[in-house]
Amino acid sequence: MSSKGFTSSLPFKLIVALVAGLFIGLWLSSTHTSPVSTALLHIIVTLHYIAGQFLMFCVPLIIIGFVAP
Repeated sequence: MSSKGFTSSLPFKLIVALVAGLFIGLWLSSTHTSPVSTALLHIIVTLHYIAGQFLMFCVPLIIIGFVAP
C-alpha cells in the first residue's frame, strides 16, 4: 500500500460514506413527520431512481461496445 495510509484509501472512504449514508437515512426516516426531511428523502429517492435508470440504459450499450469491435 502507498505511504498515504489506510484512511486515505478509496475502500475506506467508500465504507465511511456507506455507513454515514445509512445513519443519515435512518435518522431522516425516523423524523418522517418533518417536512424538510420528507422533501430531502423525496429528492434522494428521485436521484436514486434517475441514476438507476441511467445505468440500466448504459450497461447494454457498454456490452455492445465491447462485443461489436
